[in-house]
Amino acid sequence: MPETRKVLYVRLPCQKIYPVGVTCLASYIKKLRPDTGQRILDLAIVPAGRRRETLKETIETFAPDIVAFSWRDIQTIAPIFDRDERFPYIKKAFEFYYSPNPLRRIASSFSGLKVVKDYLSLIRENTGLIRLVTQRWPEKRVVLGGSAFSVFSEQIIKMVPEGVVGIVGEGENALLKMVDDAGLSTGTSDPLLEERTVWRDGDTIYGGTQAEPVDLDKLEIDPGYIREIFPQWEAYRNGSVGVQTKRGCYFNCSFCLYNYIEGRDVRFRDTAVVVREVERFHREWGVTEFWFADAQFIASPKAIAVCEDLLERLVALNLPITWGSYIRANHITPRLAQLMVASNMGDIEVSITSGSQKIVDHLTLGFKVEEIVQGCRYLKEAGYKGRIYLNFSLNAPGETKETLLQSIDAYKKIAAAIDGGIDATLDKAQVRPLLFFIGIQPHTEFEAELLKSGYLDKGYNPLSLNPRTIRKMMYNPAPLDRLLARTCLEAWDSGAENVGAEVFRLLEAKLK
Repeated sequence: MPETRKVLYVRLPCQKIYPVGVTCLASYIKKLRPDTGQRILDLAIVPAGRRRETLKETIETFAPDIVAFSWRDIQTIAPIFDRDERFPYIKKAFEFYYSPNPLRRIASSFSGLKVVKDYLSLIRENTGLIRLVTQRWPEKRVVLGGSAFSVFSEQIIKMVPEGVVGIVGEGENALLKMVDDAGLSTGTSDPLLEERTVWRDGDTIYGGTQAEPVDLDKLEIDPGYIREIFPQWEAYRNGSVGVQTKRGCYFNCSFCLYNYIEGRDVRFRDTAVVVREVERFHREWGVTEFWFADAQFIASPKAIAVCEDLLERLVALNLPITWGSYIRANHITPRLAQLMVASNMGDIEVSITSGSQKIVDHLTLGFKVEEIVQGCRYLKEAGYKGRIYLNFSLNAPGETKETLLQSIDAYKKIAAAIDGGIDATLDKAQVRPLLFFIGIQPHTEFEAELLKSGYLDKGYNPLSLNPRTIRKMMYNPAPLDRLLARTCLEAWDSGAENVGAEVFRLLEAKLK
């Protein structure tokens, strides 16, 4: 192994969001192999016309031995209308499939063509950037990871050149072995076979199984070091910076991928280390907004003590910051609610999915609906002033008009507890429903259920994009599909500021 090796991390184009994953990789390598040269290039914030040249210039200047690509986003038809309306695709799809106005359907078809074009262009651009490196610098080790690759590794590995090493899930240990010059033989003794790796040799695809999870005690982010190796860091200092407090998820939600990517065993980071990172990002970068980038902040009842310890440390620092995360509100206790408020918790997302206990149980979500409502009451009693975004998935398996009304009722209970009532138009409303239609993802129980039922064809390609697959992957089956789609269109057309609440208001009037 050379005395000094160099790694260039390249975040492929995606929405602008702080690159938690690559900063964790770089920090881990820095701790265990401190002589390794490292650089981060974020193509998400480079204009499209400059990306190839920027990548070439960076490689020529930095001269890395390893180029590690991170592919975060791939599905441009994300089945969600969210708080920032970053993904308008579902609106266009609903206009095309369900609008009673033929002119609107024709107009939306052109928008749909643009969505398909953007989607295919994204894949071509990303695979083209990877191919550029393998062709121009064949001596360099090329690595590909990230959440999109982890989910669609079986499809993407066939799109990239031979010899590219794919990493599924956490990549620190696999990358460390490549820094140590692990080979790429096809034998059973290859060290990379002890990690969740995948690579192609002709038509043959090889894969490994992770022997040991990453030791999170060896992971600490040094904002000063990240600033040195990440020339674009200032682009994120005024936004939300992600910090992981744990990895893994105990739960077995049938449509979720977190435990596939991070594992079912929850591993906690030392709370003192996490809070030290927050403090340093604030003092050294000026960051005032943080997102705890966990599958769930309160991972289980056993995690409550850990969360309390972390928040007590934040309270003691008394920093002028806010934080947010995905919250399992059924685990909120009065004490935890008080600490959340005292530590300046900002807006949060609460996964409720449905107000129907029958649907919650079918999706194996592992909570009681009333526990979610009670957790929100505890927040109110503690003086919480931020917004609560309630994630509901409409038309989940088993959905009926009755279960829809149960979801509306659950929203109304939480809104009454927090706001004292429901207001679908005023910006002051704290409780905001975010309405999803479940996206079908590989490696989930939900996908397996749909394959078994015949809803999905065996051997289907989850990355194909045509009118038939778009409609299927955006799970909204009959007989409620038309009612829900047209109600959503009405809500969008109304100009309501709180679109999710407006959908529920319109639905309730139609269902009663």
